Amino acid sequence: ARLKGFFRAGGAAACLLPLAGAGAARAAEAFCLLGDGKPAVVVTADTPTPLSRYAANELVSHVKTATGVTLPVVTESAVPPGSAPRLYLGMTKSAREQGIGSGTLAPEAFVMRSVGRDLYIVGEEGKDDPLRAYNSKCGTLFGVYELLERCLGVRWLWPGPLGTYTPP
Repeated sequence: ARLKGFFRAGGAAACLLPLAGAGAARAAEAFCLLGDGKPAVVVTADTPTPLSRYAANELVSHVKTATGVTLPVVTESAVPPGSAPRLYLGMTKSAREQGIGSGTLAPEAFVMRSVGRDLYIVGEEGKDDPLRAYNSKCGTLFGVYELLERCLGVRWLWPGPLGTYTPP
């Protein structure tokens, strides 16, 4: 499903809503990064790849800069009980159970799919350093950047902190 971000006036909620399209009918609820006083939980595989760890760090860092809230990051086997929405990054057991896979994707492509109150971002991931110049398997990271750009308005004008614009 294509996603669009918005901020609710008078509240601290950054939400993603499915738009009309092929996958929109599947989403029973909107996915909220921040809402109802609880931040979403970022979930990685029990043994995350370096790229998944880096993608989680990028997500948490930019959300904190934009909102002041730190999203918790946990491995799949350590997901806390409760009703906070979950944002699954990379190929997790839960993604496979939902039929979301990266095996047929191009190296830099990703799948971003909402299932109920949860969001999955899954792409090809190499075992190399995520910042290595010739690491083309970086789909999950590109999915996180797409989320940050569309929903929080983050822009990368040139490399480095001075070239990164993260609006409050």
